[in-house]
Amino acid sequence: MRFATIRKGHTIAHANMDSREMDKNVKTSMSVSEGHTLAALMPIATIPKGLTTVHVNLDSLGVEENARELPRVKKFITCKSNVSGVVTLLVDSQPLSVFCHMGNFGCGDGGWTPVMKIDCRETTFRYRACYWNNYDEFNLRGGETGFDEQESKLPTYWNTSFSKICLGMKINQQLRFIVINRLADSLHSIIADGQYRNTSLGRDEWKKLIGSNASLDHNCNKEGFNAFCGTSYRSKVRIGIVSNDQNECHSCNSLIGFGIRSPPNDAKSCGNKARKGRKSIKAMGYILVQ
Repeated sequence: MRFATIRKGHTIAHANMDSREMDKNVKTSMSVSEGHTLAALMPIATIPKGLTTVHVNLDSLGVEENARELPRVKKFITCKSNVSGVVTLLVDSQPLSVFCHMGNFGCGDGGWTPVMKIDCRETTFRYRACYWNNYDEFNLRGGETGFDEQESKLPTYWNTSFSKICLGMKINQQLRFIVINRLADSLHSIIADGQYRNTSLGRDEWKKLIGSNASLDHNCNKEGFNAFCGTSYRSKVRIGIVSNDQNECHSCNSLIGFGIRSPPNDAKSCGNKARKGRKSIKAMGYILVQ
């Protein structure tokens, strides 16, 4: 029988068991993050907390011989490939095809895993939408198509941990990005309960998402997750900033963000709204994590 020894602590991107001659009784070491299933051998083993090694009998899997050898299988837990393109992630022990973004396209180097794409012309992901609170996916196909106009919410919203969030907006085919440094178990874990959680980017950084036409008042500047102003009918954002022309945070009338509520209506779900100058800029929004 052939065995694979899976050790916790690292994520595996590629496993090539044909890379050298092996005796059938030789054990091959592969690494996988604690609590995750080994993507390339799915669905065979999960590393429980407290264990350092699990031995997996490759002959008992009931898979094709070429699947055991894994010469060309590319399956990941998060985006770890070398070039941008569609790869298969293992999410909730199920394969999920997504477009992994590599290189510095505006958020810094490394692999970025897509989470949501928000079409400003739709109300799918407005502030009050249930998608911010639940575990429902929306249009998985949109997760494979990069920075286009297909709205999407992927399972990575509730089960992918991260240390950075990449936020992007596209206006008139111009893409702009900013980055939030934050540790979290998932985006769901810091949004779904509706509690406000602050960030400290500053109003000028948020305005970069819109460009030179951005408009934000100078006061309040409450930013972060579930940011809101005053009563329930005032400006709100799931991710973003709300500001006021008065020196208080009870009657905000400008915002930039994702999943927005902007009285007197909820016609937009992403972009910039300001009463001063009657500014209303719709944007296609992108949320990725790393």
